Amino acid sequence: MIDAGTGEVRQAQLFVATLGASNLTYAEASWSQSLSDWVGSHCRAFAYFGGVPAQVACDNLKSGVTKACFYEPAVNRTYADMATHYGTAVVPNTATLVEVILRDRSHPEQGFRSCLGIMRLAKPYGPEALEAACERALTIGARSYSSVNSILKSEPLERHWSERQWRTLHRKRPETSPAARRCSP
Repeated sequence: MIDAGTGEVRQAQLFVATLGASNLTYAEASWSQSLSDWVGSHCRAFAYFGGVPAQVACDNLKSGVTKACFYEPAVNRTYADMATHYGTAVVPNTATLVEVILRDRSHPEQGFRSCLGIMRLAKPYGPEALEAACERALTIGARSYSSVNSILKSEPLERHWSERQWRTLHRKRPETSPAARRCSP
């Protein structure tokens, strides 16, 4: 981006918010991923949408999530205050997927077992990779343990996941990366 005031070329950070049912999308660029930019972007997205969703599924950006825990992530106080002000809840993608599975299954036991399996995937792949896989599963409408496991085992889908998420995934599983396969005897 070019700063209109100084003419300096600077790298911008992109914020994207999408409503799940309609895929209505809001995007804006900001100079940083600071807390004020993060919260401000949410507020402008809510204004653009003309309302606020019941839940906000966010990634684990350090400005918004102070402790990236799979079971109970700690949300930054200012971010939580913003959510309270707008009457919404901040949940990670994994929690959203678990909620969808439990709601959609005809037999609660099946949903519960699927969710336990999904949560256990955090151990071999790491919470960031699981969060990214759950985000992808929600995007494509996948609602099962086998789908999330398949996403985690698949080749990188860089167009869907950030470079940081894929670096984390392949650091946990170096033997499955294309470079590791080429170097194997």
